[in-house]
Amino acid sequence: MKNTLLVIVLIVFAFVTVFLAQHDGTNSPITKVNNQEPGVYTYTGETRGEVVFDHNAHSEMMGCTDCHGDTPGKIDVTTMEGGHGLCASCHNDMGIGECTVCHSK
Repeated sequence: MKNTLLVIVLIVFAFVTVFLAQHDGTNSPITKVNNQEPGVYTYTGETRGEVVFDHNAHSEMMGCTDCHGDTPGKIDVTTMEGGHGLCASCHNDMGIGECTVCHSK
């Protein structure tokens, strides 16, 4: 039991350390570019490269309320905190939380 607890604490510490090392403390703007394909967007930030988001594929896998909540509409992912707050938690829960799954760098 003690070994399991120690392993969990070490894993959490490692993830927090990596996150803090990547976060430069700024609220860097993220630019959204509409791609040629409807429903596919490219977000470009300053540090980790482009993120291509396929709304069509996500909406086929999940319901609208999973991301949009009870009030459908645009979601603010124009900052790193906004994108990570919404996307990273779900991706981590699904076991696909590696940065390079979404980011090109």
